[in-house]
Amino acid sequence: MVVVTGGVTRDGGECTDQLLIEPVSVTLTEPLGDRPVLDGLNGTLLPVGAA
Repeated sequence: MVVVTGGVTRDGGECTDQLLIEPVSVTLTEPLGDRPVLDGLNGTLLPVGAA
């Protein structure tokens, strides 16, 4: 399995206290193969698509 986690980096601008969730892409250093991809926060199975 592959577990994906993320974080926030502030750009120095004003924080508006909005929880904005946007899709992101990740690139693995090795092929995924048939391994499932899990959300590191809650263990949810994440969708996998080709780039």
